[in-house]
Amino acid sequence: PRLRIESVLALEKREVVMVPDLVFRNTTFRYAGGFAYPRILAALVEDDERCAQVARDVLDAARSGHACLVVSDRKAHCDRLYQLLDGQVGVAVLYGSVGKRAIRGIVDAASVRARKVQEGLAPEKKARKAVGDEIFLGDHPLLVVADPASLAVLRLSVEDHRDEKTWAKLLAPLGKQEIFASDLGKGMTAAVEAREWPHQADVFHALKLLSESVRVEERRCYQAITEEYAWERRLRKLQEAGEDSRGVATNHALAKKKVQRALERFGEIEGLVRPMRQAIELCDDVGRWIAPDERERRITLAMDRLDQLGLARRRRVAGYWRNPKLLTFAREIQRHLDAILVPAGPFDRRDLINAAVGVWALTQGHLRGPGALTAELRAFAAARAYPDFFPSLRSQVAAILDDALRASSAIETLNSLWRVYQQVKKTFSTDFAYLVAFAHNTHEFTEGPRRGHTPFELLGVDVGTEDWLSLVV
Repeated sequence: PRLRIESVLALEKREVVMVPDLVFRNTTFRYAGGFAYPRILAALVEDDERCAQVARDVLDAARSGHACLVVSDRKAHCDRLYQLLDGQVGVAVLYGSVGKRAIRGIVDAASVRARKVQEGLAPEKKARKAVGDEIFLGDHPLLVVADPASLAVLRLSVEDHRDEKTWAKLLAPLGKQEIFASDLGKGMTAAVEAREWPHQADVFHALKLLSESVRVEERRCYQAITEEYAWERRLRKLQEAGEDSRGVATNHALAKKKVQRALERFGEIEGLVRPMRQAIELCDDVGRWIAPDERERRITLAMDRLDQLGLARRRRVAGYWRNPKLLTFAREIQRHLDAILVPAGPFDRRDLINAAVGVWALTQGHLRGPGALTAELRAFAAARAYPDFFPSLRSQVAAILDDALRASSAIETLNSLWRVYQQVKKTFSTDFAYLVAFAHNTHEFTEGPRRGHTPFELLGVDVGTEDWLSLVV
């Protein structure tokens, strides 16, 4: 492999290494007994004011949401700090002499308590929209259900199977869901349908399957071009040498035709893919809302032609794109849009809705420049004829679109929680998975739109304390 040199800051940004911040704290400790290191350490342990200051710093950090690791090479020092912190914050003591079995026992006990606390809080009762998927940890799938808005883990279980019965058991505590997003795995699909929840097929998987098929055609184009270039080089060499090149010229002409056919086929496929992509977006590329029936019509026409070209005959592609669950989100949005009350007047209701969608698309960065706005919005702007109720309408439409659920991507985000531990743990238990999930649910996001809030806080779950460790240790 090539040697790649990176700076420490670059490695820190990619979270490969952690660079510590050294903060010096002045204390009142003084020692006048000469330079005898063992005696200095003993005096440090016995200094009440210094130990109290360390304990205060740890408490302040823990109450700010940090997990603190206090290190000392004296057991007496650790015991002293433990006595000062016990009862005020969750704390555990590990000595260097503690074996792996004892450490495993501490972690196992914390895992059991974390699961009990999470199940007692019942966050799944707060969710009205949910996503589900399985994450493979070794040979066993970890079934996960999460709230996409807050990224809170609601339910999980390490299982041997992912059939309907297993998923039904995991979904049983959830209340009525407005919509549930997942891939189209047979077990999960059957469990969701049994609950009679609106089921949204993950659009990410639809795009992935389609992109994979398109890349196959792209590789065919490159292969044809490579063959044509090889024949061209042979032809040129023969012509320069004055040798007979009729057979090579024939093959070169055939290769050129093959390239032309491949490029035409790929160009047509790309043209068919565009309306399919737009059919599963929240709006088209000019910021106009597309009705569910029109979305379905575009997908059907494109899939029929792709089927004639042989692309849609791949069972997984056809099964996903022809599944009506792929447009559940569009039908749900349409239902909410139809419920918006628009006063009677000279403006067409559809034009008003499309104008509001156009404003939303522009503010979300889906459009580039005023030229991409909907025709309805441009007409309103040119005539300076915005109705007085348009700001209210715009807010209602934006709330509906912001709340749309089209994919189970939240599970992929949460996947990183357990992947880190999978590198050092050979096996996973459901209890340990809950310990990791509970730590995530009670920690503040440090960046992004959820910054400064914990998943449980966004979901409306009150843990009762800012010190999550005190609940599990």
